Amino acid sequence: MTDIPPPLVPADCDLRDFPFMPVDITKLFGSGFHASSHDSE
Repeated sequence: MTDIPPPLVPADCDLRDFPFMPVDITKLFGSGFHASSHDSE
């Protein structure tokens, strides 16, 4: 798989300090990612 796009942020970007991140639950649960993922992931 060589067609991977570059990351949206630099590798040294620390995103752990964000106290809130809105997530569109309906869109997430209806996605292919959710359908192919497992609880252990």
